[in-house]
Amino acid sequence: MLKRRWPVLLGPPLILLAVVALALHAEGNAKAAHALLLPHFSACSSPATVTVGKADPGTWWKTSERLDGAGSIIARYLFVGHGAGASGRADLPVESSVSGPVHGLVVVTSDDGARSLVRLVSVAGVCEVSVDERADVVRSAILDPHDGSVFVHVVARDSRADLVSYRI
Repeated sequence: MLKRRWPVLLGPPLILLAVVALALHAEGNAKAAHALLLPHFSACSSPATVTVGKADPGTWWKTSERLDGAGSIIARYLFVGHGAGASGRADLPVESSVSGPVHGLVVVTSDDGARSLVRLVSVAGVCEVSVDERADVVRSAILDPHDGSVFVHVVARDSRADLVSYRI
């Protein structure tokens, strides 16, 4: 008798679990689709837009990887925001880094295989300004909260040997 009752006893909880899992998956996809509709960063109208000022609590950034069919990272998405909501995004290559936020600013480095670019992103202004471009690979960069200087770490494109760390 018990052999015939197990589908009746376990069926409804398993169906409920499947429905909840599908709903959560659909909600996650909806959030991801909404995030991709955010505006890309525009060029800042003036350098004053991206200067270090007062502290801006609640400013954040997040990256999300884009994968190919084999599961390899082929690109990254950068999202920035203040409080609970995202305000802008950028598409980044695999060779990229993000640091901050410092006083509402995020430092973004990216390398397209030929040139590296260092940018400052203003979260409030949803804009960016390029502060350096190099033929070698910029591995990372950070912003000094005291004077707004950007410290950059560079490696050789061919060997990835450390070359220099400098201040902009």
